[in-house]
Order: sequence, then structure tokens, then C-alpha cells
Amino acid sequence: MKVMPRRKKMDAVVIWLSVMGMCLNPVVAGQDRPSLRPPEIQRAQASEPDKVVKLGPDGSFKAVVRTVEGQLVGNAQVTFIPMQPDAEPLQFAIGNRGEAQVMGVKPAMYNVRVDAGQFSYEGTLQVSDSKSVPAHTPQLVVFTVRLNQAPEELAPEANQSAAGEGRLARGSAGRTALGLALAGAVATAIAVPLIVASSRSGHSRPNPVASP
Repeated sequence: MKVMPRRKKMDAVVIWLSVMGMCLNPVVAGQDRPSLRPPEIQRAQASEPDKVVKLGPDGSFKAVVRTVEGQLVGNAQVTFIPMQPDAEPLQFAIGNRGEAQVMGVKPAMYNVRVDAGQFSYEGTLQVSDSKSVPAHTPQLVVFTVRLNQAPEELAPEANQSAAGEGRLARGSAGRTALGLALAGAVATAIAVPLIVASSRSGHSRPNPVASP
């Protein structure tokens, strides 16, 4: 009784899987490129703060609040939110002349919120000691506030942002599906001749015969 060999089938499967792996690797690797990530994620992952201030010998620094035109803004409320987990926010008030000498802030990275009536500011601040930054780093930080937008003015921008994110997600998904389809087609086109060649070469050898 003759037994049909399984080696040819296994060889065909191994060839097809190998070719698929070579075709899919570039497609999968391209999905995690920073350029394909949403802009807000790219900004969140950036390590550079918006501003850097150096503590003076007494552990203080000067904070100034002004408008885009350069006009000083007094009586603003400033909130420092440490990026370290479980750290308490710090709050202080800007004086009538639009400036304040700030003390008691430890070296760290902070999210900053400035509220000044119709004006506000949001950003990040790195507070450093004199040993960890260049000597020319200022002991002064200036927060430039901008006029708040009305809710009805924010709505169109929010809708545009959401629509842009949706288009980005759909475009990324479409590129992924197209890449996978092309990879499968290329893999099949490469694997079929190899499988046929392997099958033909197998016919040139006598089939193994099992003992009765």
C-alpha cells in the first residue's frame, strides 16, 4: 500500500507563510510611525516644556502675566499642577502690577493654568535649580494670556477638530487595509510559483512506499 507524502503540503504552507511574513513586516511596522499618530498625541508625548525658569539662590523666581500686546495683567490666578502622580497643585495670585515673586515651588515639570478674567493661558513649565540648567537660564517666566473665546465660537473649532480626527482615523484604517490586501496579493503571487516548482520537483522523485 502506498502512502502519499505530506512533505510537499508542509513545504507549500511554510513557503506561503514565509512570504506573507516578509510582505507584512513593512506594513505592520509602518503603523506605529510618529507621523501617523494624531497631533494631540504627538504633543502629549513631546518632552520639551513650553517654558523653563531657574530658581534663584533663595529658591524663588519672578512670574509676570501680560497680554499679546505686552500690557501687564494684574490679579491673575495661577495654578501649577505637577506632572508627578499624587502631587498637590500649587496656587498663587499675581499682584496688581502683573507680577509676583514666587516661592515654595520645587524643581519639577508643571502644567500651568492662568486665569485673568477674560484672559487665560495654558502650557507647561519646567522649574529647575541652578545646578541642572545653563547659567543664562532666566529667573523670570512670562505668561502671555489671550482673550477667551465665547462658547459659540469654540463649537465650530471643536467640530472641525473632531472631524479632522475622524478623517485621520479612517485614513489610517484604510491605509492599513489596503496594505494588508496588497501584501496578501504579493505573497500569493510569489508563493504560487515556488509551490508549483516544489511540487514539480517532488514528482521527479519516487513516492515512498510503506511496507505491507
